[in-house]
Amino acid sequence: MACLARKRKDYARAEQHLTLGIGRVVKDIGKPNGNVDGICLCYEMASLYDDMGRLAESERFHRMVFEGITQRMKPAAASILSSLDRLQRILEKQGKFEESVQLQEHYKQFWAQLEPWELRPILMAAPG
Repeated sequence: MACLARKRKDYARAEQHLTLGIGRVVKDIGKPNGNVDGICLCYEMASLYDDMGRLAESERFHRMVFEGITQRMKPAAASILSSLDRLQRILEKQGKFEESVQLQEHYKQFWAQLEPWELRPILMAAPG
């Protein structure tokens, strides 16, 4: 429902649905990014806020996604790097270039652990 509302640019309705979903995860798990459903909902909320130009809120949810993914997946998972890439883009949109560089430096070991086939989806998604 939230995706359809977002496509229709009915941002208030999309935000409402995502907030309800995240609330259910918090009630069941104790934190918004505590399971895969919560991580997905947080990602959708981050994307929604990015579409709305609410970059600080988007950044907050991208951080939750990144935290949730890094706690649940193997360190070299491509999804971790994809999430990191999105977070860096949001930081850069806000002019937080130094923080983006620091994140990249801190997590550079993930890039080194990837096999070439794992990099392809990330490289293909990168803006040219």
